[in-house]
Amino acid sequence: MHWEVACPTEPGRSVLTNGMAFDRSSAVAEVIEAGRQFAAQYHPAVTPFFVRLGTETAWVTGFGDTAVTDAQLSERIAEAVADENERLQASAAAAAPSSGGATRSPTPAGSVTEQWARIARWLRANHSPTTIIGATPTQIAQAAESTGITWPPELIEFYEQINGFPRDEWVHLLPSHELFDLERLVCERQMELDIYDETNALHEYVPPEGTTAGTPVYTFLPEFIPFAGLDGYLLFIDTRPGDLHGCVTEFEKVDADAAGPRWISLSAMLTDLAHSLETGASFDGDRRPSVKEGKLDWQYEG
Repeated sequence: MHWEVACPTEPGRSVLTNGMAFDRSSAVAEVIEAGRQFAAQYHPAVTPFFVRLGTETAWVTGFGDTAVTDAQLSERIAEAVADENERLQASAAAAAPSSGGATRSPTPAGSVTEQWARIARWLRANHSPTTIIGATPTQIAQAAESTGITWPPELIEFYEQINGFPRDEWVHLLPSHELFDLERLVCERQMELDIYDETNALHEYVPPEGTTAGTPVYTFLPEFIPFAGLDGYLLFIDTRPGDLHGCVTEFEKVDADAAGPRWISLSAMLTDLAHSLETGASFDGDRRPSVKEGKLDWQYEG
């Protein structure tokens, strides 16, 4: 059984470890061991950690509490998973198609190329040396073909500007997500599809058909193209038809796409990002950019 544990380290960031176990009891034991190690390094007893066992997930406290035995922690994990399964079943039962609503950001669509040029200009002026290279038309076409989905022009234009950043040049461009290159985009998308195929079957949930872009479906659809993410939280382009075709939505570990679209388009998101970098204004509501030791950082406004 596949398992994973994620420990929050600060707003929008966490550390994660995972593995494979022979059976569920072995997976739980490995989760407890890994979680206790994280707790000793990062957090006190009260902090909840994200736990995944196969396709089931939950938030669990007690990893850092020495008064809680491994047996008691195992019971907590089982109870938390059961509670989360009940919540998911209730959400699935209540899910119904609805027309796409307004996005969280009022910023209109613009030009991907123009907005990325602003961002790249800021990085070159304020950030430590950074490699900014776009993908080739062939690379983009191959990635799009592998998804079986027609990509919106803005997504293609975006990858013409930047195909992720090299691992050894960590660039914290987005507060809570890491920018994907094409290879990771394809891999992350397929992984989410595989996970939610199993989850839907487990909960006997059939996603509604004929929904339009921006409509929550509480699962991961083939029409979702993720371009950034971290620890299971993704930003994706919604390629379903409708007025919000091409909108940007966050996909969360627990609530899936329930929060609805954030931006009307990728260019709108880049516009907000460029404005934030150039002026120091907050981005996506509660993060302000700063530069520390030549690296972009984001401060949480609680």
